[in-house]
Amino acid sequence: MGGIEGCPACGRHTVADGARRRCLSCGHRTWALAVDLTRASPLDDVALKGALRSQRRAESSRLLDRLGPIERVIDVGCSTGDFLGVCRARGIEAVGVEPDPRVAALAREAGHEVYAGFFNDVAETIPEADAVVFNDVLEHIADAEGALVTAKGRLRAGGRIAVTLPNARGAFYRAAEALERAGVEGPMRRLWQADYPSPHVHYFTPSSLRILAARVELREVSFESRVAVAPDSVWARVRADRSASRLWAGAVWAGVRIGMPALRRLEGDISVHVFEAV
Repeated sequence: MGGIEGCPACGRHTVADGARRRCLSCGHRTWALAVDLTRASPLDDVALKGALRSQRRAESSRLLDRLGPIERVIDVGCSTGDFLGVCRARGIEAVGVEPDPRVAALAREAGHEVYAGFFNDVAETIPEADAVVFNDVLEHIADAEGALVTAKGRLRAGGRIAVTLPNARGAFYRAAEALERAGVEGPMRRLWQADYPSPHVHYFTPSSLRILAARVELREVSFESRVAVAPDSVWARVRADRSASRLWAGAVWAGVRIGMPALRRLEGDISVHVFEAV
């Protein structure tokens, strides 16, 4: 193990844990992976979005229900605009922020208002909203604390911040840790999206995100833990990663399908938090 460093979530101690760092107090993980939006991705985004469309729309609707009555929302890291589309269908004014100009262009082609750039760079030009949403985004932002502060600054009075992200205490992460200890590194690299243009640089636990939110004077008002995958989308989801062999994809598919009853009883791989300003 390497030397002691401060945890970006709780400010206490982290130690080297292979290529990553792990907090001894809150369990937060970090990995200094580089963002390179020009890098070719092994992921077939079109296939993945098609496989997950119905699941994502249902999750987006549940999230909007959790946020309560809102008129305007900012979607940070909006990608091609799926969440924006759900908002539009419910009569909610929604704008997106997307750092990849090619993806931002696709969202605009779908009729959405999108600010191209990184959130902290363009936030001051975005009008205030009733909610700011990070859907599988905060774990990609090196300065996660700064992103929450920026989001808080774009809220109208009584506004809320929603954060959906993977959980380092979930079954998939724990299984990947066990495989890594046995010398199989692929699943852990896939969870961190280490070979993707925008990899994860954080892996939060529910506790570590709550601690970070409290540091910037945000209070949690709602929490949900859920399984990351739906049974009917497992095969398409695994095959969307073009770097995975058909044999490996089949093994993952079988393992997830067989283990789904157990997964539903374990701590969820996805955490959904809603915060409001203190």
